[in-house]
Amino acid sequence: MRRQETHRHPPHDNRTIITLETLAQGLSALNRQDQVLAQVYAQVQTPPLWLRTPGLATLVQIILEQQVSLKSAQATFNRLQNICQPLSAPGLLKLTADEWRTCGVSRQKSTYLCHLATALETNTLDLEILTALDDAIVHQQLTQICGIGTWTANIYLLMALGRPDVWPTGDLALVVSIKNLYQLPDKITTKELDKLTETWRPWRAVAARLLWQYYLKYLR
Repeated sequence: MRRQETHRHPPHDNRTIITLETLAQGLSALNRQDQVLAQVYAQVQTPPLWLRTPGLATLVQIILEQQVSLKSAQATFNRLQNICQPLSAPGLLKLTADEWRTCGVSRQKSTYLCHLATALETNTLDLEILTALDDAIVHQQLTQICGIGTWTANIYLLMALGRPDVWPTGDLALVVSIKNLYQLPDKITTKELDKLTETWRPWRAVAARLLWQYYLKYLR
């Protein structure tokens, strides 16, 4: 089924925070312009906001979620919180190799988390000011840290900062959902998938929530 494109101007300020009201606005716009998403909405209705509290704990959890299931990452995060009390940059830097292993954190991810903690301790990164910056600058600030790539930065923008027009490139659940719904070949590239999402601006994060809900209900 072909998608119908409409030309809508993005918000003047991409620091807008997604709310139930703006989520409804985004869903309405997507339903008008994309017949496939309209059918998805008819099946799953309004998805959750899936917002998280901005800050170190959320960013740590997102890093732990890289390339593993959410359930596994949550269990690891819970163990880390129990050992590192309170969860803080100095606390992370004090953890021993044995303590990281007890938490179930891989050597690679413990290195990533130490890079993050060091950046916070040296003021290379200030998580508190990110809410006042636009999407591109937030992305640049986060991805300068070893271990924080595009997916991690975009998930933080989408869930912690609540930005409405962020697309988490490469997210497996979204890739599976799009291929299933739009009957796309398995060999389609990430670049080609991202190009498809451009027509959903300025509500790509709303489309992501809708597609996550579809994945959880029908494809997981």
